[in-house]
Amino acid sequence: MNDSIEKTAKSLVGLALGFPTVTYAAGTKIVKDCIDLNLDASTALNAATTKGAAASRVHNSHYVSAFLEERDSLGLVGRKSFDQFVSPYRVSADVQLPVQPLTVLLDSGRFRTVSVVGWTNVPFDDFKWRLYFSILEDAVFSLEDFEDARGVFYAFPRSKKTDPKSRSALVAERGDFKLFSSSDLKEIMDNYVKALELAKEILRAKPVVDPEPPRLPRPDLPLFDFL
Repeated sequence: MNDSIEKTAKSLVGLALGFPTVTYAAGTKIVKDCIDLNLDASTALNAATTKGAAASRVHNSHYVSAFLEERDSLGLVGRKSFDQFVSPYRVSADVQLPVQPLTVLLDSGRFRTVSVVGWTNVPFDDFKWRLYFSILEDAVFSLEDFEDARGVFYAFPRSKKTDPKSRSALVAERGDFKLFSSSDLKEIMDNYVKALELAKEILRAKPVVDPEPPRLPRPDLPLFDFL
C-alpha cells in the first residue's frame, strides 16, 4: 500500500501479474520453531537447506543463519502463549485482513507479539511503517489483554548487495512511529478500496497473453506473507 491511489493501484497490478519465485515461508517456520521451541542451530540450518521449495532453500538458509547469529541479542525470551493468534482488521464492509503475528510470547506477565520476515530488502518508508503499526494497534493492541503488550517486527535485510550472505537485523517496535488517527486510517483504507477497483479495471483492459516462462529467483522481491 502506498500514499496515493494511483501508486497503490500500480503496486496491486504488479502483484497480480508477478510470478514470485522465492518464498520465505519455510524459513519463517524454522525461525518460529527457534523462538517457540528453542530449536538448536544445527537442526535449524539443516532444515533450512532441506525443507521447502528447492529454489528458495539457499535464500532461506541465509535468512535462518542471520536470525541465529542475532538470536541471543534480540532478547526473545518468554513462553509461547498461543498456538494460533489471529485478529481481524476490517478494511471495508467486504474486505477483512487477518492480522497474525508469527508468535506471541509471555514474559514477566506481559505479552509480546513477534513478527519476522525473510526479505533481503525492507521497502518500508515512514508512511508504510506508520500504517503497519496503526493496523496492529487497531487489530491487536486494542484488545484488553494486549493494551500493555510489546509489538516487535524483525527483518534481516542484506547489508551488502554483492554478498547474499551479508544480512543484519532490522528491529522496529510498537511506539517507534507516530500512529495514524482513526479518521486518517479510515481515509487510507477507503483509498485502498478505490485503488483495488482501479487495479481491476487496469487488469481487465490488458490483452490476454501467454504466461511468461519461469524467471530466475529474485530474493529482493518481498512477499507479504505476514502482518
